[in-house]
Amino acid sequence: MPHNEDPNNTIEKGTGTGQGRSTTWTIRFDEPAALHGKATLRLAICGSGVNAITVTLNERAIGNVRAPAYNATINRDGIGGYWSERDLSFDAALMKAGGNVMKLTIPGGSLASGIIYDYIRLELDESAMP
Repeated sequence: MPHNEDPNNTIEKGTGTGQGRSTTWTIRFDEPAALHGKATLRLAICGSGVNAITVTLNERAIGNVRAPAYNATINRDGIGGYWSERDLSFDAALMKAGGNVMKLTIPGGSLASGIIYDYIRLELDESAMP
């Protein structure tokens, strides 16, 4: 969800109508060696209130993951969402031997927007070209 910087703007206090700044999730992982082929980032999403998630790898933009259509799960239904998987493929050579940093950014916007996800998975197909 967008990051709320105003402690007086909360759903519990009955407002929850303000705007928040973008929020970034950071995933750090190590690779034993340089990679080649096609990498695919898979996100299982069950609730959405944004259009897309921006993804960077080692400070380089690799694309956007298009979110499913708005379904009121975040701000109304809670557990009544529907599951969908979204994929983002990219050149695996962008991952380096040693430490890697992937960032997924939710855009700023309404405090009732964001993404609810089930899992995030990174796959590698060394036989494929990106």
